[in-house]
Amino acid sequence: MSVAQALVNAGLDPARIAHAARHPRDIAAYLELHIEQGPCLEQAGLALGVVEAINGARRLNCRFTGEAGHAGTVPMLHRKDALAAAAEWMMQVENLTRQRGGNLVATVGTLRCAPGAVNVIPGEVQLTLDIRGPQDAPLTALLEELLGQAQAIAGRRQLSFAAEEYYRIAATACDSHLQAVLSEAVVAVQGRSLTLPSGAGHDAIAIAERWPSAMLFVRCLGGVSHHPAESVTAADVGLAIDAFSRAVEKVADA
Repeated sequence: MSVAQALVNAGLDPARIAHAARHPRDIAAYLELHIEQGPCLEQAGLALGVVEAINGARRLNCRFTGEAGHAGTVPMLHRKDALAAAAEWMMQVENLTRQRGGNLVATVGTLRCAPGAVNVIPGEVQLTLDIRGPQDAPLTALLEELLGQAQAIAGRRQLSFAAEEYYRIAATACDSHLQAVLSEAVVAVQGRSLTLPSGAGHDAIAIAERWPSAMLFVRCLGGVSHHPAESVTAADVGLAIDAFSRAVEKVADA
């Protein structure tokens, strides 16, 4: 079912959707309170942190293509093993991303090997790459380097490599004034503040296109989210409500 049909079924008119738009002057600012979904606050021994930016992201479908062969009869020096090439590249993804720093992260999340038999040299490997960072330029530079390394590995091993980007979203910087307001409130309730990027996407990405936006993170146990083990303490939530309320009041009084 399309979104338009779902709107009709709910008694709405898709042709009038633009009439639901809020005028920019109707909203002064957007503040969002969320669990961190990561381990940084816990490792720093802090309940709260202020988000400086929401990571941009790129997602790609990648493929190494070599030549399948008999696992017992093809000598090692004559192989065009797609899985060996993919494994070498995956180590490059990890190492180069760590070397770049800057809160960049990269993940190979899926891997499919063909033909997928215990006694056959892999002829093709399909894998995904998810790469994220709080600034677009370093993110683009890392992606270009990783793709260049993949091509170099494939060329040296006499294979081919292809990649197709299927998802892209720009990094979203949080409003500097709202960051300062939140930081002041956090210092008031816990003594000091920490700024950090958000590795996950949030509603603030869309809202920041029209209004000043910022986010406050609260510590979560082990950085676990979207899982039954997700947990926050009542004490941390109390500090979060206190700091968030202070920030809202200051923005409202401005």
